[in-house]
Amino acid sequence: MDLISEMHDIFHHYLETYAHRDLEELKKIISSQLSGFGTGEDEHTLRDLTFLDLYQRDVEQIPKNLNFTIYDEQYQQLSADCFIALAIIDITSKFDGESHTLFSNRMSCVFHKSCQNNKFWELEHMHLSTPLPIQQSGESAPIQEYRRRNEELKLLVKAKTKELISINETLSQKNVELEKTLQEVKTLKGLLPICANCKKIRNDQGYWQNIEEYFLKNTDIKLTHGICDDCMKILYSDIIKVE
Repeated sequence: MDLISEMHDIFHHYLETYAHRDLEELKKIISSQLSGFGTGEDEHTLRDLTFLDLYQRDVEQIPKNLNFTIYDEQYQQLSADCFIALAIIDITSKFDGESHTLFSNRMSCVFHKSCQNNKFWELEHMHLSTPLPIQQSGESAPIQEYRRRNEELKLLVKAKTKELISINETLSQKNVELEKTLQEVKTLKGLLPICANCKKIRNDQGYWQNIEEYFLKNTDIKLTHGICDDCMKILYSDIIKVE
């Protein structure tokens, strides 16, 4: 068997074992010092988690077999006892009664010959990442997407600013109308001393004023004079028929 074929078989044996959720067989393939990264936020071995922990969690949460679709794969010998496998794959899993596929994942696996058996290869490092769909081909970062979002944000800010200006103008107009109303109406508050006999009102300076004079001076009310029915009967009883 040529070297490329051997590397191919080793890599595919790992994928098949992982796809069939066979933890015991995985333990035989992976190194006790296996390092790397997965697609999840905490899927890395930089802290307390080991890859065995991650595999265990993976199988518990998604116990059903996985399906891999490999679009491209390459192999490179790094040394006499070490090689790297690179692949672009779709990973389909089934949970909650539905199938879910992560597309175009990038996988790299570094295999090293076992110290106990130089005919046996162990997985030393594994990296799995999912490309950002918002990052277009030829971009080193999702520049076009950032620009699009920035333009959308500008339009939203512009529309909101226009709305706030309109609301402010309406409130300003309402305020002018309210100020005008307040200027037209003066409200007398508190106790108003009034004579029980002549009905004069005592002002703030202690002087007694006719009620007409007081209201004309202290309010915007304009008084007009008339005679009520009772007074009409008293004053003009001789010319008005008393009911």
